[in-house]
Amino acid sequence: MGIASSLGETETDYKWESSTSELPSIDTNQLEPSEIVLLTPRDDEITNNENLLRNLSTFTTSIRTFHDSKACEKYLKTSFLKEIILLIVKSNFAEGFIRIVHDLQSIVGIFIFSSEQNDPFLWSQNYSKIRSIIYNADGLIYELLKDQIFSNNLLYSKHFQILKKQIFTRSSCVDVENDSFICFILLLTILTSESDSLLPPSCKRSFQNLHRYYRNTPETSKLIKQLEENYKKDGAIKTLLNNTTLARFLDKALYEQNIPVLFHSRFILVDIYKHQLNHRLSLADTYTTQIMSFDDLKKIDSKAKTNHFIMFKRFLLTSTDPLSLPTMNVTDKKLRNVLLEIHAEDKEDTFPFACVEENLIFGDNRKINSKILFMPGSIFQIKSLEQMTHVTWKLKLNLVGHNEFKILVNEQQKLRTNNNPLIVSDLFNKYGQFDKAIEYRRHLLLELPKNQMSMFSKVQFQHLNIKKLLLF
Repeated sequence: MGIASSLGETETDYKWESSTSELPSIDTNQLEPSEIVLLTPRDDEITNNENLLRNLSTFTTSIRTFHDSKACEKYLKTSFLKEIILLIVKSNFAEGFIRIVHDLQSIVGIFIFSSEQNDPFLWSQNYSKIRSIIYNADGLIYELLKDQIFSNNLLYSKHFQILKKQIFTRSSCVDVENDSFICFILLLTILTSESDSLLPPSCKRSFQNLHRYYRNTPETSKLIKQLEENYKKDGAIKTLLNNTTLARFLDKALYEQNIPVLFHSRFILVDIYKHQLNHRLSLADTYTTQIMSFDDLKKIDSKAKTNHFIMFKRFLLTSTDPLSLPTMNVTDKKLRNVLLEIHAEDKEDTFPFACVEENLIFGDNRKINSKILFMPGSIFQIKSLEQMTHVTWKLKLNLVGHNEFKILVNEQQKLRTNNNPLIVSDLFNKYGQFDKAIEYRRHLLLELPKNQMSMFSKVQFQHLNIKKLLLF
């Protein structure tokens, strides 16, 4: 694609080169929010069990195996890319190793795999993160399935932002920590849009690009092919609901505002947004559970009395039947289980919410349990916070529109008036997120129709260094 011809330059000066030799090797494991770490002896029944390893990959494609406890300890103590690590330890290593690594923040669950069913492991009662003692491969998968809901909720415990009241009275002062939520909402607005400002999103084009860049890495190419086949079969909503690899990549990208991944996920975001528009509800009273830190709850408790807000940086899946929600055993003293009670009324300036699944409630054919999905960037007013037990709280929220926030409305109006998606790059710069501003411009350039290229100056083309554009 010649991107500089309209600027009077030769195409070769600024042409985007697709040669893989110019792209560094990228570990796609970085896209996963969680990781499974195995510590076992060599030639152990776990590492030699291909069926087990294949089943483990349904939880995360990021799986690391160690046979040396010192090497495993070093990795765990220096691994900062993963929000969640599930540790599976063979009993040979268990007691001494767990004593060393148990309190590492990234480790949220430990499973001991043992061949000795007569060993009671009495010492394990001293360690709250030990989920289970397992004696066979099927038992491991069963326990991981039970733990998955808790792990996902723990992951989501960071995927929200509490907004200060000042943000909708201030006009000139910049509060970087809080006002950056505007970048998130405008970025989503552009990525879910099907306006003439960007090329139509294409599932086929995205996967073709991925195949091209990773054609020399067989394992990654195999994973990409599998993701593509599953998406074509299941579609966007099932992909999201079934905790698929693609959904996990997207969740992490939304939380981190990973610009490359989000641009390549446009086709998913647009497909989901279309569903939300086509099935949007006018009213819903719905529920979900959320693990929160005790410190966050204290912040919310003080703000509930002064009309503060919370924005979720993920797809928020809720249920109209609170009794259908799974119960979670929260053992960490710093965490609390929170029931979110949500009242939502559709408005012109809210992201649409919609039903994605309906089931009859067992024993009552007249009542239907609906799964209601809220878009990332949905903002709720904090109405009240009530402690139900010593570890369980109830947080009442009301969905609000973007018109509550004057500083956001002003930027949205600029976007509508000028129809210029570069406004997001300017906002990233304004709030000190300079790397994101550059990444955004790079990837925006690939999504622009030819008649929109004029918004980029020659200087901007040179600055973007298109030859070294990275997809992931």
